[in-house]
Formats: sequence, C-alpha cells, structure tokens
Amino acid sequence: MTRTRPTGSLSAPARIRVVAWIVLISGLGMALLLGSLVFALRWMAEDGIRTSITQEVEEVGVFAANGLDPATGEQVTGPDRFVELYLERQRAEPSELIVGGSDAVPVIGQRAGERAVGFEALDAATREALLVPDRSGRMTDPVQGTVSWANVTIRAGEQTGHIVVAVLHRHVEEQVAVQALLLGLLALAGLAATGLAAWILAGRILGHTAEFDAAVRRAARGRGVPRLPEEGSDEYAALAKGANRLLRRADRALARERSFAQDITLTLRTSSAMLEAGLRSPGGTAAHWRTTADELAAEATRARELLDDLALLTRLGSADLAVESVAVDPADIVAVAARGWRERADQDGSGVEVRVEADPSVPAARAEPARLVQVLEEVLDNARDAVHIPADAPGGVDVSSLHPTDRTILVRVHALATQEGERVAIDVTDRGRGVPEEERAGLTARLAVASNDPAPGNGLGLAVAHGLMGAMGGELRIHGGDEVEAEGTTVRLLLEPAPASS
Repeated sequence: MTRTRPTGSLSAPARIRVVAWIVLISGLGMALLLGSLVFALRWMAEDGIRTSITQEVEEVGVFAANGLDPATGEQVTGPDRFVELYLERQRAEPSELIVGGSDAVPVIGQRAGERAVGFEALDAATREALLVPDRSGRMTDPVQGTVSWANVTIRAGEQTGHIVVAVLHRHVEEQVAVQALLLGLLALAGLAATGLAAWILAGRILGHTAEFDAAVRRAARGRGVPRLPEEGSDEYAALAKGANRLLRRADRALARERSFAQDITLTLRTSSAMLEAGLRSPGGTAAHWRTTADELAAEATRARELLDDLALLTRLGSADLAVESVAVDPADIVAVAARGWRERADQDGSGVEVRVEADPSVPAARAEPARLVQVLEEVLDNARDAVHIPADAPGGVDVSSLHPTDRTILVRVHALATQEGERVAIDVTDRGRGVPEEERAGLTARLAVASNDPAPGNGLGLAVAHGLMGAMGGELRIHGGDEVEAEGTTVRLLLEPAPASS
C-alpha cells in the first residue's frame, strides 16, 4: 500500500539543507581528486621532459663513441662536421631545441621542433646559461617561460664542441592546463548530477518525514496519548512503529502518575478528615487536649510515612532510584535490622518478639546495606501486624487469647538452592492469621491488603520491600506458614551471592 507523501513547510527547507550538505561534501571530494589529478599530470609531463633530455644525451654519447663520417668512412676530425652530421640525423621533438657548436663558433647549427623557438629567440641570459659546458638544469626565460636543458661536451680530433638539448615547457604546460580544464568541467557536471540526484533522493526521504509529521498532527488533535497509524510506506511505517513504542512508554508513565495521584488522594483523605476533626473538636479539658494532640501527631506521622512510601514506589516504578549493591554479610544486616526494630517494638507496646537464627556457613550476598535494612523493617512491621491486633480494631481479637509463642517472629538466614542457582535466603516467619493462597501473589502491589486482615494498614509496606529487592537484583516471595506449621506467613527474601574474592 502506498500513500501520497505530503509536501509542505517541513520538506522544503530540510530538502535544501540535505542537498546543500551532499553537494558541499561531494564538491570537497571532487576538488581534492581534481587537485591530485592535476598534480599527477604535471609530474608526468615533467618526467617526460627529463626522460626526453636523458635520451637525447645518451644518443649524443653513442654518436660520439662511433664518430665516423658516413661520406668518407673516417673518424670525424672536427666539431663542425660532428654537429652537422648529428643534426642531419636527429628529429627534434615538438617542444625540443637542439643546438650544436664549437669553442670558436658557439652556434654552428640548430634544429627546433614545431612548437619550439630558435636559439636566437631566447633571452640573452638564457642563451649564455645554455652554452656553459657540461651543465644542465632548469630556468625561467622571461619570454618563453620554463626551459630545461643539458649541455654535452663533444671531442672531435683535437678540438671540442658541444651539443645543447633544451625543452621548452610552455607547450606541455598548456596541455596540462587544457586537461585540468576538461577535468574541472567533468567535475562540475558530476557535481550537478550529484545535486540533482540528491534533490530527488532527499525528496523521497523527507517525503516520509512529512508524511510522519502530518500523521503526528492528526493524532495530536485527539484525546489522551495518541497512536499513529502504522500503514503506509516502509519508511513511514518504521517511524510510526518507533514513535508508538515511545508513546506506549509515555502512556505507562502517565498511568503511573495518575495512579500515584489517586493513591495520594485515597490514602490522605482519611488522615486529613481525622486531622480536621481533631482540630475542630480538641476536647474541653486539658487531658482531652493532650489526647487529641497525641492522636493528631500520630496521624500526621502516618501520613508522612505514607507519602514517603508512595514517593519511593514512584521512583522504583520509573527506575529513578540508584541502588549500589556490594558484598555484605546477611547475618550482620539481619542483626542490625532486628535490633533497631526491637527498640521500636518496645515503644509501641505490642509485646511482639523477634528471634534470629543464622547459619554460620551462609556466604556473602550482594545488596545495599541501608536498603536491605529498610526491607527487613517493612517485612517485620508486616509480620507484627499479623500477630498483634489492637483491641479496638473492627472485629478485633483479644490479645490475651493469643499464645505467647504466637507473638514471636522468626528470622532465619540460610543458603537455598533454587532453579536459578544457589541463593542467600532470609525467611521472616510469623504465626499469625496467614494469607489466603490466592491472594499472596498480589500482596506486593500498591495498597493491596489481605481480605482476612481485621485492621489493614496502608498497603504499601510489602510493595516497597518488593521494589527494593528487585532494585538490588533480588526477589521477595510470600509463602504460607513455615516448614513445620501450616499456619502463619513466611516472607522470603532471596539475594544473589557475592562473587568470591580472588
């Protein structure tokens, strides 16, 4: 299925920018390539000039070694005849000038290619430099430009002469310039073709972007977190699917925020009502005032703790809480948590005891000490609430009817083999009323309470403990009773063992 791609304000500027960048980068690449080619052409031309002079010098040497006059068959006796015979046999290259002479007559004869000039057309300083015996090099003539040459001394009989081989660079440089111009024109044509192709390609690519933008605008006019249609070109569909993944995450985050607001509203409504009633009717006597003040302070404390728990759960839900797990001794952490919890339990007068049993062979575990203590305190609070029911609670049970051992919480630290491997387990077991089996898995949700709880709390303690355990790489599981008694509840904390130190 294809869809007409809209074009508009989104496509035109972006299209121009894309084409400009492509043309700019391509132009830089072509300029570098063109510069390299021109440099190579110049080097090859100059190498050809050097080769031509070297070959000519070698031919002079061969002819001098032979030194026979073809008319008489005898050795050439003078430089004049040598120059005459040599020039008769040579054919100058287009840019080449060959000059022969003797000590007495510097220029006996010469031969110039069709693109070269005669010896007399050169500047006086150039002519003087060319006639220096056994010299070679490169110079710039004021009129004819760059000249490369070599002067070879010849001996004929008792006399000496010279053969000068000179090459004018002008023609070669003109050829290189023409070639560079042609390459430049080809590069411009290639750049124009690249720009045209980039314009067409950018239109196709940005057409999908414009299509996506139009779909976003249409979806944004709806309510809630929108969803983009995923039908269309392959490119548009890929963009829409990626955007929808982000939108689903945003929807979940928004749902968490709504849930957080609802939780706060629900849980604080009772506290605010109690605080308002206490402030409006504090009582008529000083004793009533003190009682009301204590009740209001307790309710304010409960509301603060509730807000702290909700904020912590929100951070856990959004992965915004940094937890740094280290190797810890689980028995030491349990001892610290139990000691602190006993001090608080003595103050509330619940009469609940906690007993710790730790296997000395338990290995170190990975956890953040402060967070693990917080988890244990939340679980111990939950266990205390299971075995201690206030007398004034709805449907409350007389505390005196409970057996003393029923108000003891057992915390056991031991190693445990699971399907995932060896783990460190901390079992917190109470002998309270227990939790219906079908409700255990849901007790770690926010505001979740057991249906058989006569005095339910705020329903956040186990949720906080469960979230913190997950953040430390552990687990929290709820079981019924313990290994001996079926009654009561066991909350099992599973931690990863710490790597053995080398």
